[in-house]
Amino acid sequence: MNLPTLHGSLIGLDPYELTGVRKLAELTGLELGLRPSKVSIQRVFDAWGTETAFEQNAPAVAQALKLDSGTVPDDEVLDLLDQTTTLDKIDIRSLDSHIQPTGSLVAIATGATVRWMEYRIRQMQQHVNNGYSIDKVYAVANHNRPCSLPTEVNHPVIVALQEDLGQQPMEHHAMERLLTEAQFPAEFITGPSLEANIGTLMDRHPELAHARTYVPVNGNATYIALAVRRFIRQSQPSFDGGLDQFFFSQRTIPLARTPEQAVDTLHYQRPLTVFSGLARLMNELYLLPRS
Repeated sequence: MNLPTLHGSLIGLDPYELTGVRKLAELTGLELGLRPSKVSIQRVFDAWGTETAFEQNAPAVAQALKLDSGTVPDDEVLDLLDQTTTLDKIDIRSLDSHIQPTGSLVAIATGATVRWMEYRIRQMQQHVNNGYSIDKVYAVANHNRPCSLPTEVNHPVIVALQEDLGQQPMEHHAMERLLTEAQFPAEFITGPSLEANIGTLMDRHPELAHARTYVPVNGNATYIALAVRRFIRQSQPSFDGGLDQFFFSQRTIPLARTPEQAVDTLHYQRPLTVFSGLARLMNELYLLPRS
């Protein structure tokens, strides 16, 4: 049976049947079994990393793959990662790809490392340029995460903020600067986690239960969009009950296939960090029919 990819409907998609996932699990010493369960999904997290900063999970993945040196696995693993399609571009869409948004949208911009926030905000700009109407942007960001990762400290936005603030910028500082530069006025919600921030947003604005909502993400982060929908429904169970209110898009990023590309994190996705995104996507697909 040919199961839908991420470009078709996500309804009923078995996370274990994402192309390449079973073989990737096998290569890292995992046996997935016939059907996903809470216990088996946790085993995937344990093997592929529970840290929210994916680069912190890379050493464990490298060890599981028995890499001798470097940060790029062999062609078999790289091909399997590409085959999952989780790094590919996804145009604005619902959980059911047959439904497209009409009328105005409310956008939720989510916190991340600075380059991924930049990618997501550029997508909002692109879709406005393509004719979609975004009436309001709600920005949800971590209030206590410093932008101090190796991939962030030399980013022009962080360098400028460091000079302006006289201290290490936090995630919400970078989000505000990026949205201001993109000319997106936004209401900010900052807190300790995405779940807490979405809960606060829905407490402030229960009317969003009736809004058409759009979440842009980057490659390797489809799970963020699905998690946002799940957290909204925790506060407002009627949201997207007809699968006609929630939309997301994803900007592609090429998979690094050489050590030189792996250090160019502005233009390439490092292979060992894809495993963490896959684990989270598998979890959200598992939870989707249950939430």
